[in-house]
Amino acid sequence: YWFKNYKDWNETLVELIKTEGSIFNHNNIIIALKENNIVGILVYLTSSTNLSFNYCELTKVNKNFNYTINKYINKINDNIKPNDLYIPNICVDEHNRNLKIGTNLINHIKNLYPTHTLTLHCLKNNI
Repeated sequence: YWFKNYKDWNETLVELIKTEGSIFNHNNIIIALKENNIVGILVYLTSSTNLSFNYCELTKVNKNFNYTINKYINKINDNIKPNDLYIPNICVDEHNRNLKIGTNLINHIKNLYPTHTLTLHCLKNNI
């Protein structure tokens, strides 16, 4: 959705994972492994998460990313209150669904932040 091709996707996400202040920074991600393969990912944020990265440069990669930045990412900081734990993304590989991977990721983050109120973002068209 955000990227024109695999090369753009790969280069951009690798950079976001390495970059402090990005919603997709490695400090905000928990992964689930199965036989050394990533089968699930959970992105989480708290009120103390650094979201200072300027995403404007990424809008040059794909116009769809501009919509996501303005309607979604830029509003996150304003909505996270102290003791909130916000999950903007949780994904499980389609071949590994119904194995409780998503449930285990959520339970893991709940154990890491037992006093936080959990909010999971779901898209309107998410089944």
